[in-house]
Amino acid sequence: MRLSNCIMILWCFVLTCALTACNLSDDAELTPTKKPDVTGDDTGTDTGADSKLPGDDVDNWQPDAACKDLNTGARCEAPLGADGVAAGWGNCGAADNGENACASEGVERRMMQVGTCSAAGQCEFSGTEESDTITRSCERGDTDGVACGEIVESDVTACENAGICETTGRQNVTITSGTCAAGACKFATETVPRACTRVTEGLTCGDTIWTRPGLCRRADETSCSYAGKRGHFVVTYTCNDSGTCQDHEELVEEDCTIEDAGNNGQECASTVHDEAVCFQTCCVKKCVDALCPRPTCNAA
Repeated sequence: MRLSNCIMILWCFVLTCALTACNLSDDAELTPTKKPDVTGDDTGTDTGADSKLPGDDVDNWQPDAACKDLNTGARCEAPLGADGVAAGWGNCGAADNGENACASEGVERRMMQVGTCSAAGQCEFSGTEESDTITRSCERGDTDGVACGEIVESDVTACENAGICETTGRQNVTITSGTCAAGACKFATETVPRACTRVTEGLTCGDTIWTRPGLCRRADETSCSYAGKRGHFVVTYTCNDSGTCQDHEELVEEDCTIEDAGNNGQECASTVHDEAVCFQTCCVKKCVDALCPRPTCNAA
């Protein structure tokens, strides 16, 4: 009996060792050494080496590992900027600009470079690859004094400057902005001056000047009518596109009436005489002899 008992005890010991070895083997199979796929979102909650999420370890991350179990053409990522430089986590900021703007818990963001798994199982990046952003939670601590909410501008005054043609000026604007206080966004309003841009091209920047009109001349050089034209220059001042006051000179014509003797001796066109001149409003024969009789004009 003693021998059999010893054999039985030895057998149980061998069986126990065998089962323990099997369990260790199974545990090893449950702990893969390959990197996790980078296609999931990073929540920032790390519980161990096997739970590392995309972008946690820039120096050691190998994007090709993500393609080991993915099909050709599948999307893969790496914690790199679009220029191929390792992208670090940004500052811990608000999750959004709404009700969480002043929360003590926020998010950190990291840019991921998006590639495609090749047939060889490599994560390849083209020269025009896309980029994605992953986030993880973080603690912001005290948020008092942090800007929050949307900045709203109102009651904007006109852009003014004493110089008519100046393209810059000053204006007042009422700004409503928010600041975190005791975990809530508190809004305040203030009116402040600021620089502004003016469009002045075409504005009048000086008084119009009218020059003295010239002599009244026949409107029709072939006729002896008293109807005439005379011209004068008009000088105006407007702002040009460079903000300078520029003068512009223009010749303007107006109707006038020739004086009674103003036409006398002026050449005119006659259907009766080869050479004719004006006498008052009539086109008469030109007289070249000093003894010519004084012409008369019966025209209305």
